[in-house]
Amino acid sequence: MAPLGLGVGFYELGPTLEQGGKVWDPAFLGEARILHWYKFNKDITTNETGITKWGDALPLQNHLQPSVSNDANEQPELTAAGTVFFEQATDSLIFESPLTLTTFSIYLKHKFSAGETVAEHRLIEGSHDYIEFYSPTEIRINIGAVHKITIPEIIEGEEYVFGIERDSNGDIKAYKDNVVGSAAGGTSNNISPSTANDLTQIGDPLNESEVFEIIICSSALTASQRDALYQYLSQVG
Repeated sequence: MAPLGLGVGFYELGPTLEQGGKVWDPAFLGEARILHWYKFNKDITTNETGITKWGDALPLQNHLQPSVSNDANEQPELTAAGTVFFEQATDSLIFESPLTLTTFSIYLKHKFSAGETVAEHRLIEGSHDYIEFYSPTEIRINIGAVHKITIPEIIEGEEYVFGIERDSNGDIKAYKDNVVGSAAGGTSNNISPSTANDLTQIGDPLNESEVFEIIICSSALTASQRDALYQYLSQVG
């Protein structure tokens, strides 16, 4: 069996990824690194108007909830396929405790609805900071100032894995399907981790889209961790 190139002990086994005889999942990143984990089609509660909670699978239990639980115009929908569907600009899920991130990694599997135009789509945001799909090939993240990153093209209607990281040197990198982006628009894409990335919610999008799963970590990933997480998320759903 040939190694996948994910570091010692990682092998691709059909539809799964294995480390040391166990199927790999984000728990292998370790409790010291992974902060929050919103699993595909797990611990999602609903009522007649939409989602009322997306539970955090980790001990910090920082659940995601809508601003109100009795208004379909404010609540995302759980689809029959198990994804979280954000249909309109008022759909959102709010972190019970706002995030204050210094070094970080945020990864998710995502899909824009077919026929949508990817433009200024803020998927995660706070009162000032945000992570935005500015166009099909450009990500913008605001931490103190706007940082612009060119990524491989996002195709509406197609699933993909997206990640964004800031390391201990302050370097910000974005990944689309495990391909790293490059600085765009003359921005340095570096800001000290002492300037925190403050985020309060997911959603309020300009475009219809579906989220499959979200993993938030307290530091940048190693190359082998990133490869393994990409393989895991690409198989979700």
